[in-house]
Amino acid sequence: MRPSFNLWSAMGGAIPTKLTHTLISMLVVFSTLLTSHQSQAQTLDDPAFAAAMGHIEKGEWRQAEGVLLYMLSVNDKLHRARLELAIVYTQVNETEKALLHFDTLLNEDNIPKNVKQNILQLRSQIDIPQERHTQDNSSPRLSSNDAAIETQQTLSAAAQQRSHRVNGHVQASIGYDDNVRFTSGDYFLEEDPYIEGVFIILPDGMEVYVSNDGYVYDIYGNQLFENDGFINLGNSDSSNAFTEFDLGVEHQYQFGQFGNIHWHNSFSVQAKENEHHAEYNRLQIKLATSLDWRFHEQFSAAITLRHRLVKRSGNMQIRATSIEPNITYYSTFGSWDLGFKWADKVYEDSVFIDGDLYTFYSGFDTQLRSVTGKWSKLFWDESLLVLAKIEFSDSNASDGFDYKGIKATAGIAYDINESWNVLLSIIESEQDYSEITEGKLKDKSTTFRSKLNYTFNDHIDVFFSSERAMRSSDVYGGIDSDKSLLQLGIKLNY
Repeated sequence: MRPSFNLWSAMGGAIPTKLTHTLISMLVVFSTLLTSHQSQAQTLDDPAFAAAMGHIEKGEWRQAEGVLLYMLSVNDKLHRARLELAIVYTQVNETEKALLHFDTLLNEDNIPKNVKQNILQLRSQIDIPQERHTQDNSSPRLSSNDAAIETQQTLSAAAQQRSHRVNGHVQASIGYDDNVRFTSGDYFLEEDPYIEGVFIILPDGMEVYVSNDGYVYDIYGNQLFENDGFINLGNSDSSNAFTEFDLGVEHQYQFGQFGNIHWHNSFSVQAKENEHHAEYNRLQIKLATSLDWRFHEQFSAAITLRHRLVKRSGNMQIRATSIEPNITYYSTFGSWDLGFKWADKVYEDSVFIDGDLYTFYSGFDTQLRSVTGKWSKLFWDESLLVLAKIEFSDSNASDGFDYKGIKATAGIAYDINESWNVLLSIIESEQDYSEITEGKLKDKSTTFRSKLNYTFNDHIDVFFSSERAMRSSDVYGGIDSDKSLLQLGIKLNY
C-alpha cells in the first residue's frame, strides 16, 4: 500500500486523521476520473508509468520523479502522470513544484469541472512557503485568489523557460592508435575509400595503384609488375599518438501549443591532431535538425536532416547530406524503431604527401539508401539498456564501384551506480561488390568498443575508451588489417 500523503509537513503542523482520509479520497476520485479518459488509460499501460508507480510504492520518490518528468517531456498531456508527480513533490516537501503541477491540471480544458473543483480544494489546503506570502515578517498573507494568480504567473514563466533548452559539452582527450590509416567510425569503409593500398603518380606522369600484396596495377586493374622495392612507399609504420578536441551544442524546443512535438538541433566540431602522421589530421563538422512527434501513447515519428564535412590535412575530403525519417513503437517489450536514410556524399580529390611519397585519390560521388531496424529496452530498475540494430544499405557511386551492405550492432549501457557507467558494443559490417565483378568481392569488418565513464558532478565526466577492429577485404588490391585504439579524456558539460 502507498504511504499516506503528508501534504502539509512543510507547515510543521499535524493534520487530523479524518481530514487526511477525506483528502486522500478526493485524490482517488480525481485519479479515477482522469483515467476514464482514453489517453490516461493508455498511460496506465505505459511501461515507464508502471516503473514510476513501482518506485512510488517503495517510497523511492526521486526515482519516480525522474521517470514521470521524462514522460511529461515526451507528452505534457499525460494528466495522470502529472498528478502522480505533484503527489511525489508533496512527499519530498517541495511544495512550490507541487503547486505548479496542480495548477497546470487546473488550466487544462479537457478535465471535468467537478474534478477541477476537487483539485482546487486540495490546492487550497497546501500552504505556500512564507517568503512567497509576505513582503516582510509583518506583511499580511495574500488572499487565496492572489496566491493562485501569483502561482499561475510563476507557472507561465517556468513553462516558457522550459520551452527552450540548451546544453552542450567541451571534451579533450589523448590517445594511441596503432593503425591511423584504418578508420572504423560512423562512416566506416566510406570515409577513406582507398585505405592501405595507395594510388601514386610516377615521375613520367603515369598513375598506378600499389597494393599491400606487393604488386603494382594500372588504373584499369591490370597487374604491371611485382613492386619488390621498385617503388618506395616510405615508412610503413602507421602507429600514432593523438590529441582530440570536441565541442558540441544541443538545443531543444517544445512547442507550447503542441506539447507532444519537439524540435531538436545539434552542432559539433571535432578536431584530431596526429603526432606522427599529420597528413591524416582530421577536422569534422556535423549539423543536424529534427522534428519528433509523439502522436500516440505507443507511437512517435521523427524526421532528421544531417550535414557533415570532413577535412584531412586542411583539405576538404567529404561532404555528406542525408534525410532520415523514422517511426518508433513503444511496448512492454521495449521500443521498436524503423528508419530510412537517403544520403548523398561527395568525395573530393585528395592528395597526401608523406615524405617523398605523393599520393593522389580521384574524387567521386555516391548515393546511399538504407533501411534500419532497431530494438532497445531497459532492465534492472532502468539501470541496464540493451540495444540491437541492423542496417541494410545500397550504395551507387559515380565511378561504378557500387555495393550492397549490411551492418549489425549489439550494445549495452549499464549504470553501475550514480557515478560509474560502462558501455560495450560490437559492430559487424559487410559490403558486397559482387554485382560489378564476375566473382565474389566483399569487404568485411568486426569492431569491438568499450567505454568507462566516471561522473564527478553534473558538469564533469572522465572517460576511458578502447577499440579493437579487424578488417578483411577483397577490394583495393586486398586488405587484411587490424586496429587497436586507446583514449583517455575529460568532458565538461554545461
